[in-house]
Amino acid sequence: MDSDLVQLGTAHPFLKQLTLYKFYELMETNKTGPVTTNSKCNRHLIESIPYYQEILNICRECEKILYSFKTNLNGVFKIENKDRYCDYFKYWLNDQTKEFDSNSYNMMMLHVSLIDYDITLDNEYRCNNISDLKINKEHFEKNKKLFFHTENLHWIKDKCTNGQCLDVSPYSDYLKKSSDFYDEIICADICKNSALYKSQLELFQEEFNNTIDSFSALGKDLGTEKLNSPLKHICKIKEKPTLCNLDNRETEWNAVTALDSPDFEDDLAPDTANDGTKGMSSTIIVSIMFSFLTIISFLFFVYKFTPFGSWLNLFIQKKKRIWSNLDKETDQFLNLSENEEKNSEKIYNITYHSA
Repeated sequence: MDSDLVQLGTAHPFLKQLTLYKFYELMETNKTGPVTTNSKCNRHLIESIPYYQEILNICRECEKILYSFKTNLNGVFKIENKDRYCDYFKYWLNDQTKEFDSNSYNMMMLHVSLIDYDITLDNEYRCNNISDLKINKEHFEKNKKLFFHTENLHWIKDKCTNGQCLDVSPYSDYLKKSSDFYDEIICADICKNSALYKSQLELFQEEFNNTIDSFSALGKDLGTEKLNSPLKHICKIKEKPTLCNLDNRETEWNAVTALDSPDFEDDLAPDTANDGTKGMSSTIIVSIMFSFLTIISFLFFVYKFTPFGSWLNLFIQKKKRIWSNLDKETDQFLNLSENEEKNSEKIYNITYHSA
């Protein structure tokens, strides 16, 4: 189970009853068991590359989780929320692989293998956004926690809109704590770093304010004010100095966004419209080229260093001699036919009589 999610659930027990926490529990349960039929993990991963076994195990766990979607999305977990659950799976996967070099061959082939496996599943249960988030390890933890807060707010709003929130005090406390984290990301680090979370911060701010509106519509006061946008957020007074002031935040964030756009921010925020192929084209090309070179190398080895090579060489030489002899016989036949035609021609003498 994700340690950050467990920590949040311990501090705020009601979170364990929300869908995010339950779905993570479900993934932990479903990742065990026998290898799925039609597993694609062995097809692309190379055993001689470091961390092969670790990545292979993760790949097989992922296949089991993806396979379980068909069973689990017809009960508590609704099929209409599939894209959201796929985002949970993607964060889970990136958390499992954060220690590995995302540019290594087996890591790239991990995502190719999962896409390859996913397309064998029923279309309505497929995850169309299986890709690397491309977030370095230093920034991933904060981004993941911010993502968790955003999703929890969504499910709090969903639960309370259906009239299941009689006592608002636990939710009020959670909103205050999550807004402190929002403030920390924006203000407690230099602007160059906090700018990397801009997209996810905007999603959090939107979900936070929508949650307050939902409670207000029910006549319930959470005692918490709405949040300003990340660019206009006024940092709370704390003992630690503010490292990203409001005065220069927009200028510095825009500079970072211009340098890093479009890849980083697009990948920080889950994109449910992503078809899973974004960023994977080069990986697939590398896979095809590698497979081609492997086949060529194998054939060269067989030809040079095995009895099959000698047999193949003799076979080719034999075929060459047969074709050579056939060409000679064909030429002789054509020449003979031509001569016979010439010899069979009739000669007619025409006498010319002058008038």
